[in-house]
Amino acid sequence: DRRLTVRTYRRVWRSVRRAETGGRYAWESQIEDVLVDSIEVISASTPVERTYTPVDVGFYYIDVRGTDRRGNPLVAQSYFYCTGRGYVPWERSNDDRIELVSDKTAYRPGESARILVKSPYERATALVSLEREGILDRYTTTLVGSAVSIDIPIRSKHLPNVFVSVILLQGRVDSAARTPEADVGRPSFKVGYIKLSVNALERKLAVTAAPNKTEYRPGDTVTVNLEVKNAAGKGVRAEVALSVADQGILNLISYRLPDPFGVFYAERSLGVTTSEMRMHMVEQRNYDEKGEAEGGGGMEARMTSLETEEGVRKDFRAQAYWNPSIVTNASGKATIRFKLPDNLTAFQVMAVALTTASEFGKGEASFAVNKPLLLQPALPRFVRVGDAFEGGVLVFNYAKEARDVTLYSSVRGLKFDGPDSAVHSIPPGQALEVRHRFQAENVGNAVFRFRATSGTDRDGVQWTIPIQVPRVRETVALSGSVTDAPAGEAVHIPKEIYRDIGDLELTAASTALVGLSGGISYLFHYPYGCLEQRLSSVLPIILAEDIVKAFSFEVFKEGDYKLTVSRTLNEAMTFQREDGGFAYWKSADESWPYLTAFAVYTFIQAERNGYSVNTSAIDRGVEYLKRFIRHEIRFIRYTPPVNSTTEALALYVLALRGQPDFGYMERMFRTRENLPLFARAYLLKALHTANGNRSMIDDLARDLLNHAKVAPTSAHFEDRAYGGMSWIWDSQARTTALILQALVETQPENPLSPKVVRWLLDEQKSGRWRSTQENIYVLDALATYFRAFEKDEPNFRAEILLAGGTALQGLFKGRTFSVQRNTVGMSDLQPDNVYRLDVSREGTGRMYYGVRINYYPLGRSDAREEGLTVLKSIEPVSKEEPVSDTLSAGTTVRITLTVVSNQERNFIVVDDPLPAGLEAINTSFVTTAQSGRSSRRGELEEDAEESDDSYMWGWNVFNHTEQRDDRVVLFADFFPAGVHTFTYLARATSYGVYNMPSTRAEGMYEPEVFGQTAQSVIVVK
Repeated sequence: DRRLTVRTYRRVWRSVRRAETGGRYAWESQIEDVLVDSIEVISASTPVERTYTPVDVGFYYIDVRGTDRRGNPLVAQSYFYCTGRGYVPWERSNDDRIELVSDKTAYRPGESARILVKSPYERATALVSLEREGILDRYTTTLVGSAVSIDIPIRSKHLPNVFVSVILLQGRVDSAARTPEADVGRPSFKVGYIKLSVNALERKLAVTAAPNKTEYRPGDTVTVNLEVKNAAGKGVRAEVALSVADQGILNLISYRLPDPFGVFYAERSLGVTTSEMRMHMVEQRNYDEKGEAEGGGGMEARMTSLETEEGVRKDFRAQAYWNPSIVTNASGKATIRFKLPDNLTAFQVMAVALTTASEFGKGEASFAVNKPLLLQPALPRFVRVGDAFEGGVLVFNYAKEARDVTLYSSVRGLKFDGPDSAVHSIPPGQALEVRHRFQAENVGNAVFRFRATSGTDRDGVQWTIPIQVPRVRETVALSGSVTDAPAGEAVHIPKEIYRDIGDLELTAASTALVGLSGGISYLFHYPYGCLEQRLSSVLPIILAEDIVKAFSFEVFKEGDYKLTVSRTLNEAMTFQREDGGFAYWKSADESWPYLTAFAVYTFIQAERNGYSVNTSAIDRGVEYLKRFIRHEIRFIRYTPPVNSTTEALALYVLALRGQPDFGYMERMFRTRENLPLFARAYLLKALHTANGNRSMIDDLARDLLNHAKVAPTSAHFEDRAYGGMSWIWDSQARTTALILQALVETQPENPLSPKVVRWLLDEQKSGRWRSTQENIYVLDALATYFRAFEKDEPNFRAEILLAGGTALQGLFKGRTFSVQRNTVGMSDLQPDNVYRLDVSREGTGRMYYGVRINYYPLGRSDAREEGLTVLKSIEPVSKEEPVSDTLSAGTTVRITLTVVSNQERNFIVVDDPLPAGLEAINTSFVTTAQSGRSSRRGELEEDAEESDDSYMWGWNVFNHTEQRDDRVVLFADFFPAGVHTFTYLARATSYGVYNMPSTRAEGMYEPEVFGQTAQSVIVVK
């Protein structure tokens, strides 16, 4: 009942061209609102309707004003457009853009969109196109008037959105003013774009995944009924991916089932670029100043398959069921059955469906697995030899009355002094922790088994944890060969060692390749996993499968080793970035050129040796290398020698791929005097692989031979000290190995090769070479050499005597890579004793033998400083608790690692073992207390302030970190000189006295550069 005034205005813009300096003109517009209608209405409880019919085309807005009963002003506004053939003086701008206006915000397929074109011309030719990834439709028409609308039929192919482009073209206007400074009537154009959203709900599926019950017992069979319906509510044939996963694990990472409909029908960006040459051809343009305003099986690994015992739970899996390809019937229905593992938890049922008509949908459900009497292990994740700790089990009584529960406990692999059984009274709805004392005396696995009974209810659980050695393995190795004269060796067994682990390994072969065993084993078992190290772990099998198989490594005993290689290669593909290059870590954004060349080389060699490799990924990597060679990619860390070496490897990779760049090879050949020897060797290999110019090949080989460092029995190659070569893992052994291989391939009769082989074999330390790169390059080079030159047919019987007794015998007949081996456990040998080893052969040919002692020293390791200094501190987060080696259970501690280097280094790893009674806190889990996450951020910021070098280019110097059960590992690609700190949080979880091994920092490609803390002990009480 309030009186309101309703006024309707038509807005027009009065625009003129204002002259500016330099003979240019700019538009200047002023708004003018013209009142075209005014009425008064009385408001009511229902809407009051009034009608107004516009006379002219253009932009209108409605202004409603009045007052409420208290006299407060009331204001409301709205607007509309009126289209037609008339002329509207729209606002003019200095660019060539026009505005398009749609009659709705969203459309459905089958509807028609009406688009108003705000044209500055009274008559113009219009090119109308519908665009997205490309041009979907197009046509031309003539628009008469400045407020004309066009109709766009909306079709299914326009899902989920489409862009309408209108380009207006007008020829010369002869009547327009023309001055010496400006041609106002010149031909001109205008362009406008508008995005039309198209509702895709007709493509959304309704997916139901319904378990037949909401509650189960461990080991029960679950039936899940799937049903898929389209937008019309009709069942349709669909393919369904079904996952049943532990809800607790999903909650840790805040996982929510993604909606494929939202992914596939998310609005897409415009992939078409529109340009018009008139703006550059007709008149001088006004290019103003920059800135101008107008312009996701840890559990599986713990389980051990022991004898079956009814009621004992030992099948613990984070995923109860997974099937990526379930096809429903024509009615959209399918039924799935599976057996539950032994987890007592809630499981999330997640189904994602699609049809051949590009329809998508998802469905979810959940169910619980529980028991009225439940056992849950309360144990550390691992222990070390010498640890004495308390652990046991939590007994839950979910019944409504108190219960007497009989608990049976047993363990294998640990010293256990507790009672085998006991009766405990547990109130209703409560839990009781039952602990026992254990001591770890031997390396292996500790298998715990707990069983509880109360009346007819029972539960049992089996849990396995590893028992580790507190010291790292050390190795001493030697090798040799005999012909007619036997050889004798003295083998000294170290004094202070763990006798239950370690061994003396003896090998015999008819080829010198027996000396490669340690290097190959090192590649298989290197503990860290950047991309280079992952690739180097499988390259021996790819490049020399016949040789590697002869050593009978564990990788060949565990099943299909080719599947292991394929999995590693597939995982390596996930390190590829959008630009086609590869990064060191999955989480890293930056591509590294040399690493990319090494990765592409690995994939090409794998493909050539019969492995299935993603060809598209190889091609993208090849294109990245081509751009690098053309200097379209610049890597600021690389010096000129590093760049040229990377280019040489890239040229070799291109030659392997069948895409040689002879022009660039020749240019690099002309400047070969400026190249490192390693780069020259790759250039030689590239020319040889591509069947390049023979004179260039001979000149390069002669040049390399001229740089040999020759001794009476050996020869090797040394590069000059080029700056920055550590970025590409440079070393003398690697350079020598690559040159050897290049010379064997191109100069097979070269007499220097045997001396180079001798030098490489003598360079082994502890039976292997220094780094993963040295080991893979030497293996590849020696395999090439031995295949070419070990041509004598052996025919002999080999024998090795240990302390007068036969330790190894074998018959070798004909060319073979087979290796005879025998191991003697340390428990069968006396510490600090010297054993006589006699090696002989009967027959013809040379017998090669190897001796390797693998042992773990007793006692505590001391602090060492060999180029790096490492410090470690542990202090409670709470200021109320004293700093001590004794912690209270439940205490959260701050662990600070400090690493000091007196010079810049590359590729540093810091390995920080945790005491078994502590667990690192993963602050990325959403279930971690918010205060813990805040504390972590604050600590890192504080560290950055205290150490100027802790952060480089805005990052912490440690660019990749890993939290494992037993350690925290840090990696730094670039390690500036200075003091660097890293802080993380851990919690004391299990009572006991625990070994804390040395924290060690070392260069991954310079292992002789290292530092470590002294071993110590931590007590949790």
